Amino acid sequence: MINTTENFGQTVDRQHETGVRRRLEEKVSLLQEFNDLLIESSGDCILVVDGDGIVLSMNNTGRESLRCSVEGGGLGRHWVELFEGLDTKVRYTELKIPKGRSTFQATSRPGGRLKFWNITFTAFNRHGDSEQRFVVVARDVTEHMLVERALRQSEEAFRKLFEENPIGIVLAGLDFTITQVNNAVCALLGFSERELIGRKLSSLPAATNGWHGHEMEQLLRGELRSCQNETMLATKRKHSVWAHLTTSVLRDAENVPFRLFQMVENIQDRKSSEEQVLAYQAQLQSLAAELSLSEERERRRIATELHDRIGQSLAFARLKLAGLSQEQKELKPVQDLIEQAIVDTRSLTFELSPPVLYELGLVPALEWLTRKIEQEHGVQTRFHDDGQPKPLDENFRIVLFQAVRELLVNVVKHARARHAQVLLRRDSDALRVIIEDDGVGFEVSKSISEAPRSFGLFNVRERVEYLGGKVKIRSVNNCGTRVTLIAPLKVETREQ
Repeated sequence: MINTTENFGQTVDRQHETGVRRRLEEKVSLLQEFNDLLIESSGDCILVVDGDGIVLSMNNTGRESLRCSVEGGGLGRHWVELFEGLDTKVRYTELKIPKGRSTFQATSRPGGRLKFWNITFTAFNRHGDSEQRFVVVARDVTEHMLVERALRQSEEAFRKLFEENPIGIVLAGLDFTITQVNNAVCALLGFSERELIGRKLSSLPAATNGWHGHEMEQLLRGELRSCQNETMLATKRKHSVWAHLTTSVLRDAENVPFRLFQMVENIQDRKSSEEQVLAYQAQLQSLAAELSLSEERERRRIATELHDRIGQSLAFARLKLAGLSQEQKELKPVQDLIEQAIVDTRSLTFELSPPVLYELGLVPALEWLTRKIEQEHGVQTRFHDDGQPKPLDENFRIVLFQAVRELLVNVVKHARARHAQVLLRRDSDALRVIIEDDGVGFEVSKSISEAPRSFGLFNVRERVEYLGGKVKIRSVNNCGTRVTLIAPLKVETREQ
């Protein structure tokens, strides 16, 4: 009975051990299957090599990447042979007996195409097997390395462009704090890089109106791609230098702004040249105006001489001949010649410098001029004056008369107009002289130098603006032209 019981217990124990062993084998098989699946589905090349580096097994990615398309095609070969043109700093003999885990970088050239690898050797031993083996995991990092190399090259190019650029470059945070400047900015302003870093962009202009904060805010909101302005910057020696600033925003891949980029171009020489040109233009304008006034004074002098001397002499000669012609009829032709000479002298006097301008003033002189244009050229010319007093400086009276005469001559020569008018109107402390016609007109948007009447208009504008007046021109093709001359009145004589 006792033996039967013992046998039954031993049988139960053996069955239990068999069940446990079977379950363990199933788990091991499952784990092996799972491990094989992981290896085969991995994106890395995974090789198992022996101590001599001979390949014992290889996953699917390894067969595809290393061109061992036929299963087992790479087995039995040294693992180095599978990486065509392998180049690494690690000696292969040292890889046979690695101490623990060994990782290194290498390159290969399959088909002449460069590839980058991260290779890891890990030693392991099978249970009950004294031979040491290695798991070789080779990860293709070519794309990553090429992107990293391109990034380094881009950074190097930017660094060279930044440091060696003759145009100043400033980098600032979104709070307008300067984070980096190049040598050109330091040379322009006389500050060191350390002195500029940490300052605000708004501290660079010499005047507060040189900082366009609202445009910067528009840049950050994406309403502007860039903003440009010319301003004067303050140097370390308290001098001012003209600069052209171009500011834009650097954005990341999600279009989020992360930095301000400003280019600072030294335009001091250009501004100095512009100031010299403006000064020369002002001098030329002054010279032209003085020449015009001198010419008018000379005309006035000659006209006075013609009137006072030649005119009076001819008048006396006519009186003398009038008495003699009654006795000697043959003197009648001489008398007619003298009469014509008197008329010609009077006409020449008015052509040179109309006495009415000096004796009666601008309004009667312009009224006489409009009648003369209509009589001599057949253009119906209307004159209107508002009747208000118009005290003018003598020089302005002369210039306005000359300008109106020049404009009416342009109407006759170029406008092909049938009607014209000259209007005088006082607006507060200014006189407006308006000259209109119904001629062919011209395009004011084009440069005045392109118009056939350009020289006359240029002269008019130069002379009027030199004395402090303004010239406004409005013209439409086939709809006529309107020119407005604006001249300041003599305020001190307003009550008179």
